[in-house]
Amino acid sequence: MPDITLNIHTADGNNEAVEAPPDMAAGDFLADIINHLNLATQDAEGHRISWSIVDKDINTELKLDETLEINGVRHDHHLYVRRKVVAGVSAEAVHPGGVYVR
Repeated sequence: MPDITLNIHTADGNNEAVEAPPDMAAGDFLADIINHLNLATQDAEGHRISWSIVDKDINTELKLDETLEINGVRHDHHLYVRRKVVAGVSAEAVHPGGVYVR
């Protein structure tokens, strides 16, 4: 299965095209993107930051335990990496749809 090109967007305005195999787990893809873009892994208080990824072309937050293909991600889709924030709750307590990075 050939790789697909995806457009990654971050809240700080960073945009980058990357390639990934469609059979890659979305959680593994997100972890690679967090590492590749050097996104923060802890907040100012030392709590782990939880990240999610949303496919704007299908208006869906990706299920991290499913592959990109099963999530409906296709060539040239625009994916937005978002920090999950829950007021008054530590990063460890954020819902399990996010990736917890140490």
